[in-house]
Amino acid sequence: AAGLCGHNNIHIDGHFIALGKKGSSVDLGGIAKGCAADEVIRILKTGGIREALVNLGGNVAALGGPWTIGIQDPFRKTGHYLGTIELFDETAVTSGSNERYFEKGGRRYHHIIDTRTGYPANTGLASVTAIGDCSADMDALSTAAFVLGAEEGSGLLKKYGAEGVFVLDDRSVYVTQGLRKRFRLARRSGTKERL
Repeated sequence: AAGLCGHNNIHIDGHFIALGKKGSSVDLGGIAKGCAADEVIRILKTGGIREALVNLGGNVAALGGPWTIGIQDPFRKTGHYLGTIELFDETAVTSGSNERYFEKGGRRYHHIIDTRTGYPANTGLASVTAIGDCSADMDALSTAAFVLGAEEGSGLLKKYGAEGVFVLDDRSVYVTQGLRKRFRLARRSGTKERL
């Protein structure tokens, strides 16, 4: 299956798209919720709404603000927050290994696949939250940053003008420079903040 992955397999000619290898498919799951959140915000703006918060489960888009949102603690059940951040006309998207996975033979297999190996990404990260202007972009960037790991991933976010919160498997937290004044670590999270 790994041989069917990669952007080089997609050929675009005007309005026509073809896949180069038999058995290939395109899965937009990595950006679908982000696109939906962007569209909801667009519709709200068109309708004259100036303040709204859209939550599509891991994808949060803020219109106006500031809105204080929680960042899920990837080591606890849904609803337990690692920390909070304020959004103002921004979006926050989290990708992590804690929501969609299965266990086999004592090993956990999560849904974020590293296309270079064909296996779940194993970069020492539990989750990445990307913050920026476009939810679809943050959807893609949070997943890509997760696959790349904290160091390369933070460089990728910086390249595209995004900020991020990286939660490592050892429970430490790395917050990019532009978020350090806006991120508040929850006292009960059991994590250690590395700035």
